[in-house]
Amino acid sequence: MPLNTEKNGIKLSRLTKDLSTLFLPIIRYRGKKYAKEGRVQLTHVSDKFIKSRIRGSVFYKVSIDLEEKERGAVRIGCTCPFFRQGIPCKHIWATIVAAEQYFKENQALTQGQGLAAMELHEIFKPQEWVQAPDGQWNPVQDFVLRYELEVNNEITLISAFEQYVKKDGSLGRQRKIQMKTLTSRDLPREDRLILPFLLATAQETNFGFNHLAFDSYRNNFKEIPLSPENTATLLPLLAETGRCVVKGPDRQVVADPLLPANSKRAKLTIGAEQDASGQLFELRPQILIDDSTVPPQDTLLINSSPVMLVYEGRLYELAGPSFRWIKNMMEKGLPKAERHHIPDLVKHAIKVSRVEHLELPKGLAPETVQGATPVPGLILKAEQDGLRARAFFLYDSLRAEVSSHDEVLFDEPNWRLIKRNEQEERKALETIRSFGLSQVGNGLFFMDYDTALDALPKLEKHGVVLEAEDGKSFKTGTVKRLFISSGIDWFDMDIQVAFGNETLPLPKVISSYLNGQKTVRLASGGRGILPTKWLEKHRRLLELAKNQQTKDGKEVLRFPSSHALMVENLLADAEEAKTDRNFEKFRQRLSSFKGISPLKAPAGFKGTLRPYQEEALGWFDFLYKLGLNGILADDMGLGKTVQVLAWLQKIKRRKGFRPNLIVAPTSLVFNWQAEAEKFTPRLKMTVYVGQSRKEQIENFADSDIVLTTYGIIRRDIGRLVKTQFNYCILDESQYIKNPDSLTAKACRLIKARHKLCLTGTPIENHLGELWSQMEFLNPGILGRKDQYMERFAKPAANGNSEVLETLKKLVAPFILRRTKEEVAKELPDKIESIVRCTMTKEQTELYNKIRDHYRASIMQAVESKGIKRTKMMVLEGLLRLRQAANHPALLGAEDCTSGKFQQLVELLAESIDGGHKVLIFSQFTKMLGLIRRELDNMGITYEYLDGRTPQAKREERVRSFQEDDSIRAFLISLRAGGFGLNLTAADYVFIVDPWWNPAVELQAIDRTHRIGQTKKVVTYRLISKDSVEEKVLGLQEKKQKIVYSILSGSRNLLTNLTAKDLEILFS
Repeated sequence: MPLNTEKNGIKLSRLTKDLSTLFLPIIRYRGKKYAKEGRVQLTHVSDKFIKSRIRGSVFYKVSIDLEEKERGAVRIGCTCPFFRQGIPCKHIWATIVAAEQYFKENQALTQGQGLAAMELHEIFKPQEWVQAPDGQWNPVQDFVLRYELEVNNEITLISAFEQYVKKDGSLGRQRKIQMKTLTSRDLPREDRLILPFLLATAQETNFGFNHLAFDSYRNNFKEIPLSPENTATLLPLLAETGRCVVKGPDRQVVADPLLPANSKRAKLTIGAEQDASGQLFELRPQILIDDSTVPPQDTLLINSSPVMLVYEGRLYELAGPSFRWIKNMMEKGLPKAERHHIPDLVKHAIKVSRVEHLELPKGLAPETVQGATPVPGLILKAEQDGLRARAFFLYDSLRAEVSSHDEVLFDEPNWRLIKRNEQEERKALETIRSFGLSQVGNGLFFMDYDTALDALPKLEKHGVVLEAEDGKSFKTGTVKRLFISSGIDWFDMDIQVAFGNETLPLPKVISSYLNGQKTVRLASGGRGILPTKWLEKHRRLLELAKNQQTKDGKEVLRFPSSHALMVENLLADAEEAKTDRNFEKFRQRLSSFKGISPLKAPAGFKGTLRPYQEEALGWFDFLYKLGLNGILADDMGLGKTVQVLAWLQKIKRRKGFRPNLIVAPTSLVFNWQAEAEKFTPRLKMTVYVGQSRKEQIENFADSDIVLTTYGIIRRDIGRLVKTQFNYCILDESQYIKNPDSLTAKACRLIKARHKLCLTGTPIENHLGELWSQMEFLNPGILGRKDQYMERFAKPAANGNSEVLETLKKLVAPFILRRTKEEVAKELPDKIESIVRCTMTKEQTELYNKIRDHYRASIMQAVESKGIKRTKMMVLEGLLRLRQAANHPALLGAEDCTSGKFQQLVELLAESIDGGHKVLIFSQFTKMLGLIRRELDNMGITYEYLDGRTPQAKREERVRSFQEDDSIRAFLISLRAGGFGLNLTAADYVFIVDPWWNPAVELQAIDRTHRIGQTKKVVTYRLISKDSVEEKVLGLQEKKQKIVYSILSGSRNLLTNLTAKDLEILFS
């Protein structure tokens, strides 16, 4: 229950003092008693409100609004009938006492101004007459306000009246209370509390007082019957007035006036004396007042709760027995008892009647033990957010609740009366609080589970007895023993969680934890508190494991070998950790890894490797020896193909080398063939494509490399799965980014001892794509897909840095990524410029018309259906805006001009006239057609490539552009030619329209900025001002940070649009 004390600075102790004048002493006593008995459950404590739930005859709710209202007053309420009559009740006082105790213990109060009692009194206005503006009461004049209490057995009646004061001071005739008396502001405090109380009591008993019909109230204050509770409330106030007469049976005056007692309370004692025969004992009840014995018959016993009595005109509270028990005892007396019945008498007196003093003959009286040391204990109850604890004390075998008022405990077997040691009990409660438990009531505590895990063992060490509600023990869980055994590509982890002397296998503990439980039932019947800190710390790793049952029936967690590095923290956190020899060797190899040792190009490789490429061979070797698989994620243009070919050449002579499967996009098959012929001519290659490919399967065993495409893998997986490959290498592995696609599923079915992925953008659109590739490489390393999305992808997408760091640790050993800035510093500069083009007037008018149309309809649909259900409408609107920003002709407006198109033509002419070769990328083939037509008009020779260009033509056109100096331009569809092409002959790149995914643009630029480029590469991104394209740039920058934190890439903007993003795009 957090509390911001700095905001209001209300000091509850001052509030308590201010309020105390409004509460009857007996009400304060009862409220304090309720708090001490633990009847108050504080349900909310803040700087604005205190709320509680009070256990009485039924449950009542109390609220205290600490925010100052008019004139600085606060609002207080209770659901009990007593308060509904406008009278401050014991439930409110109990809440104030409990809250004040809570603040003291939590040291949460600061200095602040108290609230005036008169202001607080405004809360309690039961009737309008309380603040009547006129009519003063002067008690020294004619009449005085008086009360008469008539006690007759169990019935108590109260009357209030005014009585004439004669000149000699004696009292004369009586009259009913006048309106001016009721409305007087000068009434003493006691009368201002008594009269509303009597009015409320009269209404409850159908005496029907109505101040608006005052003339019909003849019996409003006459002989009002009082309940035991109301009697106890009124008597102390009546005694304080000094104007109350008490009459007993037969209307005999017992006290006139009734006065408060000189001491706190009276006590009931029972004495026993032997009769003349010496065999029987006569039992004599007595009342003890101020250490003097008073015969009960000399007192007037009043039926109240607690019981009160009048003796010599003064009012006393009688602790212990009920009125009826005392009354029966006084009227009927106590029977004579034989010696062997004395123990039963004592037991009854203490346990049933709560008589605290027994005066018995020598040899019969129990031994009185003082100064005993109590053993504290807590009864624990598990709740969703933590443990509730109820404190008790043990005196040997006797148990005393903190809330109990018993001052002595009767040890019947040992015939002892043990006096409770209040000082030691207080010290024990302070010790309990010192371990972080919050006290929420008298002897009631609360602790969250993290606190419990730390506090309970310490409490036990300090001798505090811990029990569950059912009497069973409560134990905290610790990871005691951990043993790891390993297989070929897996290792099993046997973890035992200790709860005292009992243990549970970790899978059972995890199951309870993932189901939202904080405790688990133990075999002994007790409850164990789950080690939530440990589980939370290692949760993401533990969720990656599979539950496994060993041959001997043990429940263990099974991990892939690739997780070996991740278990270091688990081993460190266990009290006892052991591993088998194989796992220890594997772990040592991993832990002793100091970095990648570069390997020189092998014999038979026709080329020269750069230093970073030699490091790649060392990394391949590291993975190969450990049986691990990884992603070579170098920047585009750094020669991933060459590095793989060099590695295959390197391991050609190793056992089990053949065959090695390489899967590539159709457009890259030619490139692989050409590179293999150039760099590794000794590696025998089978190109598994075309109509006659089935006949080539028999050549696999004699081939070093089998080269095929993703489409053929998908179609021929039934045949290919029969072959055991040494390597399965996926080029442009983002092709399997969708794990549910047939292509991805087919690739995962390929049987290979080793696997590699090659891609410049392993995360092209979102983090889910990383799971698909890692699942292909090292199955199970990131857990199930749904687990990964829930535990990693979604939190990471929301910027959870801790999750990102954990994911990074998981995948870092299996991803090698180098950027051109890091390793190819000899590459010429890459200059990127954004060219902002002003739309023509007619183009702007068309754009605004389309924008306004879609903005209204889309935002309305998003508000009513949500962004996911309006995706197609959003896509359509954004497409139309991008087409209008490019060229109105894309929307059929052939007569409209385009500012961007005009500027593009000027830049192209300038670049080509300057002797440069240019690449022109657009996602719209119609836009490429418009540019193509313009180049024809300008007499510029060019090549063209889009998704419909046949493979053979692609290779021919790439070679033509690279080798023929007269061809100055290459028009390329962004998606069709964004990867796999080597176009280093160009040094100028034009991105005509921005793509949602910046990685695709980077791929396009890197067709020319790659190894082999000798000229500075200049890139122009053409953006129409004040259009959706300008907004896209801003969103690209905002959206692409997450993936860069994993491996430097980007993510798909379009799939992660929010409603706020839409407002920006359509603004």
